[in-house]
Amino acid sequence: MSALIFNLLRKSSHYLVFILFASASMATTAESLSKQGVVAITSSSSNTLIVAYPRALYQLNTSNNNWLPIALPDPATVLTGAAVNKTNGVMFIATQHQGILSSQDKGKNWISRNNGLASSTITALTQHAQQADTLYSVVPEQGVYRTEDAGKNWLLMDAGPIDMSSTIIHSDMPDSMQTGWIFTATNNGVSRSMDCFCLWSQAGELAGEITALSYAPQQPKHIYAASGNNLYLSKDGGQNWAVISELKSTINTLHITTSGVIYAGTLDGRIIKSVDNAQSWESIDGS
Repeated sequence: MSALIFNLLRKSSHYLVFILFASASMATTAESLSKQGVVAITSSSSNTLIVAYPRALYQLNTSNNNWLPIALPDPATVLTGAAVNKTNGVMFIATQHQGILSSQDKGKNWISRNNGLASSTITALTQHAQQADTLYSVVPEQGVYRTEDAGKNWLLMDAGPIDMSSTIIHSDMPDSMQTGWIFTATNNGVSRSMDCFCLWSQAGELAGEITALSYAPQQPKHIYAASGNNLYLSKDGGQNWAVISELKSTINTLHITTSGVIYAGTLDGRIIKSVDNAQSWESIDGS
């Protein structure tokens, strides 16, 4: 009887050690994830965000702060951007070594969407403001590519501005020769071009490295830019800029919803939001 009790205790202790080890591993993973910069934030519906970290992808329900992991193609995938087709829910991810991939079933299966791209290294990805199947991506040392068929075929549109970095957005603000404007972050301010890619020009006198860009869907002339800890707003499509918020962390990515909520992802992995045009901020990830 004593031998039986001993064996049961020994097995129980093994299970306890396993549980403690698994819990510690999960805590370590969560802690390391929180220290990684946020790669992208985008809306998939009125109360749902897609949040991308370098090695993790989540669906975030903003009404109850519920985070749902989305499976990546493989553990080696490194994300550099994300976009969502709001008409059918198809997700797109830009990666460091696998190009662009799409998923129709929330990450259960991923399809390569690299036809026409000169490299499998993608540094930026964004969606057209009105055309769900039109996306733009950036390939280093090549330039800006566009697809009009949801990633099935890509075409090099332009070499991009000098010192273009890893952020690109499309705004449907007026006075374009086609459907809107492309804005890119550079190492010295913001550059813009009509989406006919006719000519790039400096957007105002904003200087310094730009780390994030976004625009207000209901007010497409309202362009937001982050430089270090400062958040800037231009109300005239990039002609004039003013600081509207000074934060404690460097902003890595920005997203403005149709309701005007500002979401910012930081270099240290936090997600913060403002409902009063950057006058006050609150954390939505428990940080």
